[in-house]
Amino acid sequence: MKKSVFIVLIILLSLTSCSKDSSDSLVFNSFLEEWGLLNYQEGVCASVTDAIELGEPEGSKIVWDMISDETVHSMSTCGLLETILNYRTIRIFGPWCEICSNLDYPGITMFNNSLRANKVAVELFTRDDCFPVLTSKYLTMIEKKEPTVGHTSYFEMLLTSDMYTSTLNDSEKIMVMAMALERTKQFKSEVILINETLHILAVMMRTFNYSPFLNEVGTEWREYIDGYTICSTNKDLIIKYAKQFLKEQK
Repeated sequence: MKKSVFIVLIILLSLTSCSKDSSDSLVFNSFLEEWGLLNYQEGVCASVTDAIELGEPEGSKIVWDMISDETVHSMSTCGLLETILNYRTIRIFGPWCEICSNLDYPGITMFNNSLRANKVAVELFTRDDCFPVLTSKYLTMIEKKEPTVGHTSYFEMLLTSDMYTSTLNDSEKIMVMAMALERTKQFKSEVILINETLHILAVMMRTFNYSPFLNEVGTEWREYIDGYTICSTNKDLIIKYAKQFLKEQK
């Protein structure tokens, strides 16, 4: 009798788990359909064979100069992205700073400057398939609910970079915002876990010159060691206006 009850419990738990997985899948698919992201769902970079593992450069040599221009130009877009992320796997003081002792370190400015000096990043952002590759990568992160640490935090900051946002049209910026807003739902109570995600929302609204948001937070965004101060102090406000902005786009 006890054995039969045990078997029934296992079956019920299994069915409950399957039901939850199915429900999550339906919700995610509904999100993809709502924002026109279904075509980007498949893992574009499921198999990357030409990414490069970089060691530390010797002396004053820049790490990216260890890769020849010919190699960079011949790499796949997925290989370029993974090469960047492989090198920046450890988060110490944010995705934009390896060793910072000054809390007023201008994180965003230095992050963008470092990308401009990175030949791999420069090549990545000139590729025609850059948006599909980065979008597919981000959707995978969201679906798997990957924590925002190491290469994931650096990846999210790539989505806010000056070089990347300058390549996007309005429709693509809206899709990036929709993905970031969806990701904020995974870490509702911990602002530190969505710091980079909040940067995506804030930066995209600024590129649209979205006045309700800009008038609320002001146009002077102070930079510090973890990026823009508004992203560590105005979580609820940023999410509120991101929802409002996206609702207006439908």
